[in-house]
Parts: sequence; structure tokens; C-alpha cells
Amino acid sequence: MCDMGEYTKSESYLKRILSNLPDTHNDIPNIYFHLGRVCYLRGDYKPALQYYEHALVLQKNEIKPKEESMDIARTLHNIGNIYLDQKQTEKALDYYERALAMKRSSLINNQDHPSIATTLTAIGTIYRKRGNLTKALALYQQSYQMKKLALPIDHPSIADSLNNLGIIYEELDDYEQALDCYKKSLKMKQKVLPGTHPSISATLNNMGIIYRKEGDYDKALMCYTQALQIEQATLSSDNLDLADTYNNLCVLYYDQSQYDKALEAAQNKLNILKKHFDDDDEQVKQAEDVIEEINKQIDLTDKNEKSTTEQYF
Repeated sequence: MCDMGEYTKSESYLKRILSNLPDTHNDIPNIYFHLGRVCYLRGDYKPALQYYEHALVLQKNEIKPKEESMDIARTLHNIGNIYLDQKQTEKALDYYERALAMKRSSLINNQDHPSIATTLTAIGTIYRKRGNLTKALALYQQSYQMKKLALPIDHPSIADSLNNLGIIYEELDDYEQALDCYKKSLKMKQKVLPGTHPSISATLNNMGIIYRKEGDYDKALMCYTQALQIEQATLSSDNLDLADTYNNLCVLYYDQSQYDKALEAAQNKLNILKKHFDDDDEQVKQAEDVIEEINKQIDLTDKNEKSTTEQYF
């Protein structure tokens, strides 16, 4: 249910299982892990972190004194995901590197395992966000090749790798290569995932950005609108992915001088950010600056229209 984007159903099943098991049951840590995953994918980061940290304590207690396993490595990786989404890249990298070391130790005879590839991708994302695109591209390509060796040709994880490669090519201003990766990723995801899966909306958003940069505003709007519909149907109303989509719509409308629509999208983004970050957070301040700039453009437009009307009369 979770992999299909059915987060409410997944949470319900997991909690029902949890309530029926004794506290000492071996499956308890894994259930807390998956509850954390459900909350994370839904955008509820605080309970997700709590579930993951509780799972981590139980997992470590279970396997002492060695204190390393694939279960612990997965939990470390997923905690890193939360910190990455919250822009805490130093913390995220620390968790990813600990996860990678543990996975490589646990999978000593299978160094091309997809789980190792997943963590390499995450570390690549850290480098991308820091502006080291060459290092990020190398890690993304390594991860992609590992997944192709180990997974079915249409596996969603391979589609995710294509999406990540598209992001790198886009940031390198190679829009043709980026769009090609996004289209392949989208086709693969639409084949194997439910139509409302959030992973599909992520790739639609990325395609929309390319179309906007190329000046094809109609295609960009179509991609953003489809992405928004998927996210509104499956994610919590304060999910940060929604904030990103509102940001994309804001930029698109601003580029076309549709300032009222841009303002609405910018305000929606700000409302979501304020549920996750303090008022003095850089992201919140940037969103407020954007709203201020849009309001200036609206005032300027109103003045110009008033001036034109007065001249006409």
C-alpha cells in the first residue's frame, strides 16, 4: 500500500499489526520503520523522525554488540532523507555515509546491491545541492548502472535514477538530454506505478521546468497542473513537495506577467513553509521577498493601467 501511494491504508494496516503483537516480538522494529516511511512519504516529518529513531533504538538493542545490520543501515538512510528535505545537508550526509559504510560491510559479497546504489544517489544529491555537479553526476551514473544490473528493466528505482540524471543535465544546461531522461522516467513510472503516485508528479514537475525554460508555457502549465492534482490527491496539505509545485507555478505565471495567479501560488508556498520552518528561516524569508516583489509588480501594473485610462478619457 505504501509503495502504491496508499499511505492512509498502509498506516492503518501497520498500526493494526502493531496493536496485536507482544512488545517483544521481532517484527516490532520493522513496523516502526515502515510507519516512519509512511509519515515521511506523506510529508509528516516530525512523526516520521520519531518512528525512525524508535526503530533505530530497537534495532540496535536487538543485535548488540555488533550494532550493524541492513535494517539499521536502511533506518540511518531514511533519517538522512528527512534531514535532506529539511535542508540540513551536514546531518543528512552524516547519516548517509554511516548507512553506506554499514551496507558495504553487510553486503561484502554484493557491492552492486540496489540498496548501496540508493545511498550513493542520496550522497550524490548532497553534492548536487552544494554545486559539485561533476561529483554528483558520477555518483548518479554509478548508481544507475548498478540498478540496471540488479533490477528488472522497468523497475521504479531505475526510473528514479533517470529522473535524477535529468536533474543534473538540466543544471548543466543540457535541456535536450534532461528532457530525454525525464520522458523515459515518466514512461517507466506510468507503466508500473498507480497514476496518482507522487513519484510521477516529481517527474512531471521536472519536465515542466524544462518546458518553461524553453518558453513552452502551455506544456509547462499542463505538467505542473497534473503534478499538483496528483499531490493534492495523495499528500498532506502541508507537504513540502506541494510547496515546490506552487513555486513552479508561481515562476511560470510571473514569467507571463500573470501576477495575481503568481501571488496566489507564492502565498500557498509560504503557508506550507511556515508549518515546517521558523519565521527567520532563509526559505521563509525568500518566499516573503518573492511575495513582496509580486505585489510591487501588481501595484506597478495597476498604476500603468490607470494612467492609460486617464489618457484615453
